[in-house]
This record gives sequence, C-alpha cells and structure tokens, in this order.
Amino acid sequence: MSKSDYELFQGHALTVLKTMPSETVQCAITSPPYYGLRSYKTEPQIWDSNRDHNHAWGDTLAFSKQDIRSAEVKRQQGAAVGGSITFNDVTTTGNSGSFCQLCNAWRGELGLEPRFQDYIRHLIQIFAEVKRVLKPDGVCFVNLGDSYAGSGKGIGDKNGHGKSVFTDDHISKTDWSQIDVRAKSLMNIPHRVFIAMTDELQLIQRNNINWWKRACMPSSATDRWTVDFESIGFFTKNAKYKFNQQLEAYTKPLDRWGGDKLVANGEGQWDKGTGQDTYRNRDMRPNPEGRNARTTWDVAYEPSGDEHYASYPTKLVERMILAGTDEDDTVLDIFAGTGSTMWSAYCLGRKPVGIELNPEYCKLIKKRMLGPKAIVVTDTETGKPIPLQHSLFTAPSAELTELD
Repeated sequence: MSKSDYELFQGHALTVLKTMPSETVQCAITSPPYYGLRSYKTEPQIWDSNRDHNHAWGDTLAFSKQDIRSAEVKRQQGAAVGGSITFNDVTTTGNSGSFCQLCNAWRGELGLEPRFQDYIRHLIQIFAEVKRVLKPDGVCFVNLGDSYAGSGKGIGDKNGHGKSVFTDDHISKTDWSQIDVRAKSLMNIPHRVFIAMTDELQLIQRNNINWWKRACMPSSATDRWTVDFESIGFFTKNAKYKFNQQLEAYTKPLDRWGGDKLVANGEGQWDKGTGQDTYRNRDMRPNPEGRNARTTWDVAYEPSGDEHYASYPTKLVERMILAGTDEDDTVLDIFAGTGSTMWSAYCLGRKPVGIELNPEYCKLIKKRMLGPKAIVVTDTETGKPIPLQHSLFTAPSAELTELD
C-alpha cells in the first residue's frame, strides 16, 4: 500500500469541496457531526459570510443543550458517557459561537449552531458541493442521529431568551422562542435534513435505512424508550444511477401460495382467495440466491482503540460501498473521522478520499492507512486485502502482512 492509494485533506469540508473538480466521485458516504451532541474542539469556522469586511464578532453564546457535567460526574449520576478523547478536555461543554454584528456571518463549530435551522442550512451548503462533485450516476449515503430539544435556559434573560447581537432590524439568531420545538421533544433532525436535500438540492432519496444498534448507548431517561437506531439516507443525483443489488438469505420457505412457483391453472389458492381467473405464471421466489435486502440493518458495534466518540462499524459502511460502487471507483467521506469509510473503501478495492478538519483525527487516519504496525489481511485466492475486523471470517490460508 502506498500514499497514492488514498487522498486525505485536512480542512473545512465546504472549503475543500469547492476545490474539487465536478463529477469525479462515484459515491459519498459520511456521518456529519450530530446536532447539539458534543464539541469536537475544532477551530471555529465562518459561515454565511457574504460581505468583504473585517467581522466584528459579538459575545460567545452558551449552547442551550450543553452539559457542563464532567464525564466522572455523569457516570456517578448514571448518565451515558461516550468514549474518551485524550486530546480533548474531560467535559462535553460546547458553545454556540458568535455572530458578526455587521452582517449575518456566524463563527462556530458545525453541530453547535444556535438554532437547528442554522445547522441544516450549513449542511445543505456542504451537500450542494457534494452533489456537484458526484458523477451523473453517483450515490450518497448520510448517517445522522436525532437530538432532543433543550430548554434554552442559561443564556440571555431570566426566561431563557437570548438577546439579539445585531444593531439593526435583523431577526435575532439567538431568540430561542424561534426554535419552535418544545423542550424534551425529538427535533427530527435527520428527516429535516433529508427533506431539505430533496427539496432544496433536488437530490432523489431512494431509501431511509434504519441502522439497528443492538448494543446502543444506555439511557438514564425513565420517561421514554431507549433509542436503538439511527437513520441513513440513501440519495442519488439522477434517476439512473449505479447500484449493485444486495441480497440476503431467506429465513424461511416462501410457501405463502403453495410453493416457489405460481401456476396459472385456475385451480390454486390464489384465485380462490382473490376471485381472479386471468393471471400469468410467476416465480414466487424470483432469485434463488436470496431476497432483496431490507432497509433495517442489524450491524453490531465494532470495538476500536481509536480516540473518537462516533466511529461507525466497517460492516455498516461496506454495504453502502458494495451497493454504490465497483472496483477502482472513488469513495468520498467529507467528515472522515478516524477513517472507517476510507479503510473499508481501500479494503474493497476502491479509491478512498477523505476530508477531516481535526488534525488529531488526520493523524489517526494516517496511522490506520499506512501503519506502522498496520495489519492487512490478504485473501490468498483473490489477492485482495480484507479489513482486520473481518479476519475471523477469512480462509485459513489468509496471509497477514505488517505495513512499514
């Protein structure tokens, strides 16, 4: 494996995407920072700036959903705590950045915007560029978790309403009464984003995939059910696109109408049940290799030593790569994290391209992709690399190689 086998760009997703040529990516797979979940301690980015001037940034705003408890206090109180990031501090406290007092620009981390509408708008700006770089038959998968509305307390006046940072008649970006989602309510963030992608970007949503997380993070809530799934939106750029059908094994005999084949002889249970006497012969089990895969994916969590809160399992992303690409196609992850998408793409014979803002995560990606001591499991029959996580399922003749 050499450096030419993948491309990694450290920087702001929107900035890097604008430098990429149009219609060069076959498949985009990514999981953006979820709204209101945590701070990744990245450098604040400037959004919505449409004036050429020196910005006059107002006060830093407290985030309405922030949790100022330390990880240790959370554990003592029985709350769920994500994995530790050693190069961050021990709290999950974030802030909602600040607004320019001269224009509508906002400076802050994606996912910690004052309003979810701002977050969605920023994602749409990013995915507009993703659409541009996708090939005409390209596809896009977006994994997003939901968020509950906070109270908005702790900022602004005693009622929790933020004070405007503008000196003119702009609508206040920090007026929490504009959120329009009551405290404790699900905000339906994935669906709002997916609707915006279809309405504003005219992408075609082919499926909403439910990722069932058997070993989901436990919840301390006692007045609702524990959420054990996340949404994955499957989008295409055009009506005709590359898609390799994925099959799954039948779990029981398909004998609803008396067998694998329906013979149109007017004597079967079909016409007795429907009163129909004119129909064609048909295969009730059209593909002996399996049925078309469903949209609920049971994919277990994969333990990892990576210092990252939200690394999804390679088995999850492999399904998307196999469905939307062929060998040597380019797979892009605009929020690369620790490189799960990139690593899976490489192991499946695709060309990985990643964008990651956090320099510490970029170091983890390079370590994962190039070693030292990175392990590649090679199938001796096909000569293709297999992810380390799958080595238990490889043939006994598989070869292990340490990369220098």
